[in-house]
Amino acid sequence: MELECDALADKAAEDVRVNKATIKEPKCKQVPRKESKRRAASNIAAANILTVLKERKTIVTAALNNPHTDSHDIVYRNDEVSPDQLESQAGCSKSLQNSTESSRNMTGDVSHQHSATDTSPEAKLKVLEAKLEKLRKSKKKYQEKFRNEREAKDSLEKKFTKSLSSSKKKVELVAGSGVFLKSSKIAAAKLGSKTPPILARNLFRYLFRPEELNGRSLMGRTCNANKQLVTLPTVDPVKRDAVIDFALAYFNLQLTAGSKGINEYQIQKSRILTSLTKLLREGSKKASDC
Repeated sequence: MELECDALADKAAEDVRVNKATIKEPKCKQVPRKESKRRAASNIAAANILTVLKERKTIVTAALNNPHTDSHDIVYRNDEVSPDQLESQAGCSKSLQNSTESSRNMTGDVSHQHSATDTSPEAKLKVLEAKLEKLRKSKKKYQEKFRNEREAKDSLEKKFTKSLSSSKKKVELVAGSGVFLKSSKIAAAKLGSKTPPILARNLFRYLFRPEELNGRSLMGRTCNANKQLVTLPTVDPVKRDAVIDFALAYFNLQLTAGSKGINEYQIQKSRILTSLTKLLREGSKKASDC
């Protein structure tokens, strides 16, 4: 029995020494690692076994030295552990270590299986199918966006073409007059024209070229103030009358039949004739100065 106790004590001491050697701090200063729960439990169990073995060795030695005490009559106290129990504890510590190693091996096998599964052709195929589906959705999205942009572009081009054609399109000033002018010029003449004379002057400038106004008068009549002067030929009467009628019609001025006295139509027409006459005189003066 003494030999068995010595063997167990030596074995427990060896386990404690190995555990201490494994957790021995390195020479270089490193950040201390936390011991795992299983290693701490195995260290505590080995230390307890060593303490109990030392106590049992002391008791057995004292019993053998006493001749009146039989080794088989040794009674173990309730708080002490028998050699069989010590062997069972040592076996438990071994089984604990074995289970730890087996769990590590199983973890490695499982991770290896997962990696093998991840790199399997089926997994790669699924990943590629998911990417392909994602690309298809993005393709549809961009196609729809491109279609909308193209429709918007076509709409803008149609509007621009329509506005360009309308600006180039000529409009007859007065129905049946045969006098046409671009709609863009008509719109420019209307802009800022607050009275019929101003509108008539603007249209007159657009409709007549400078050479058509040189040496011409508005009505082709002799001036009452200067009767000795030569009577100048009149400008194109069709264009002149179209300008006057358009300016009056734009401001809703019409000649009412049977009206007595001077009405607004006649007043504004007289003002238009005066304004156009001044315009012709200014043009003739500039031409003579040059």
